[in-house]
Amino acid sequence: MPAALLILLLSLVTGSCLVVTHTWRKARQRQQDYQELRQRVIRLRLYKMLTHLGASLDDYVRNIPKLEIEKHIHNCGQCAQFETCDTCLRDGRIILDMNFCPNYGSLTAHSRTIAANK
Repeated sequence: MPAALLILLLSLVTGSCLVVTHTWRKARQRQQDYQELRQRVIRLRLYKMLTHLGASLDDYVRNIPKLEIEKHIHNCGQCAQFETCDTCLRDGRIILDMNFCPNYGSLTAHSRTIAANK
């Protein structure tokens, strides 16, 4: 009987260690993915647009689905309106019509989501 209890105890300890290790690795991978996504956004005008809309980059990356962020990154990277974008975003001027931006509608809708999750 004591041997069976010892085996059961060792199994429980081993199982618990495996669960903790797996959870830690997943959390570390999520953090790495988060940092990589942040850097990709920062390299684009998308970052300036978020700032212009008053959205925190950290809140954006944490609260907006990754698939949507990937779509924003793609749209921004492929956009040919960079001169218009730079002109509009310069000095944080208030702009009434930014419909030239393929992400503008989605970002303005998501900026409310970001603000609500603070």
